[in-house]
Amino acid sequence: MKKISLFFLFSLLMGSLFAQSFNDRPVAVIKLHKTEALPQTKFRRYEKTMVLQNKGVELTLDEKKQLLDVIINQMLVKQDAESLGITVSDDEVLPAAMQGLSLELQQMHQIPAGAMLNDPEQFKKLLVDNGHDYDLYLENTKNSLLIQRYITQTKKSDFENMSGPDDKTVQDFYNQNIGQFAQPEYVLLNQIYFKAAEGDDRAAVKKRAEDLYRRISSGNVSFDDVSKEEGDDFPFTQVKGQPFTIARADSQANEVFGQEFTNSLFEGKEPSLVYLLESKIGFHIIRIGDHKEARVLGIDERINPMQEMTVRNYLVQIITSQMEQQLYGRLQQQVVQDLRGRSDVTIFEEAL
Repeated sequence: MKKISLFFLFSLLMGSLFAQSFNDRPVAVIKLHKTEALPQTKFRRYEKTMVLQNKGVELTLDEKKQLLDVIINQMLVKQDAESLGITVSDDEVLPAAMQGLSLELQQMHQIPAGAMLNDPEQFKKLLVDNGHDYDLYLENTKNSLLIQRYITQTKKSDFENMSGPDDKTVQDFYNQNIGQFAQPEYVLLNQIYFKAAEGDDRAAVKKRAEDLYRRISSGNVSFDDVSKEEGDDFPFTQVKGQPFTIARADSQANEVFGQEFTNSLFEGKEPSLVYLLESKIGFHIIRIGDHKEARVLGIDERINPMQEMTVRNYLVQIITSQMEQQLYGRLQQQVVQDLRGRSDVTIFEEAL
């Protein structure tokens, strides 16, 4: 009876080991600088993530093959990068991963446009809630950074020798997208701001503003001099006295200051004269520097009167970025073809 029991336990143990080995059989084996296998269990983790992101729809055999190709390409680049001493530190991975998820969530309208995750715990929760495998996501982020660094370093001369867009290309791009350069009606103004939030003694704040306004109007002090010293810090400019613009159709300005205040900036205000105005957030001694009507910007005009960048400069940046992305895509294909040609890749389709 004892022998039977021992034999039975031995059989169970061997069966368990065999099943574990079977489940971890390779989906693919590659050899570039070393032999490396992609276990079936790891491939299933990739597959599960894809299925969850695809709202539970299982992958077809062709889709599984495409996924496998991507993973194999990553493995080959990683091996060659390591042989060349090209690396990515762990410290670089989490910030890049949070940025990547932030962009994904922005596109899904789960967080506001431009918002970026910076709390690792919140990042991990949102990642899992959206069907990602946390460890796999970080690994893929690291692989993506490594591939980008590998291509930009090994193909550095291709990027350096890339020519920028010619004038005709820029002009054609402008003509095709001219509607995007419609400039709303706006005013450029300087101000001295006196904060009067809800609950403040607005009468006392108003008296301070009126006293200074009278001194400026009578010529006792210069608006330019006192605008850098008097009043309170204004949340929409970084430097006290710094000019800024407000558009007539700016919904944020209307919400912050009130419609009556923003409308008054466009009605009968002469440049170089000083006015005292009241808004929802306080009192403003303002001087209009310029008033521009709504129109379409010319290609050599500034996008923002406070900055040097023209429409042409902006378009050159956009087109150059597109050309770099296209070049990167071509180089990526070349790299993969080269690595595939130099490596041995065995795929076990029955394990997919």
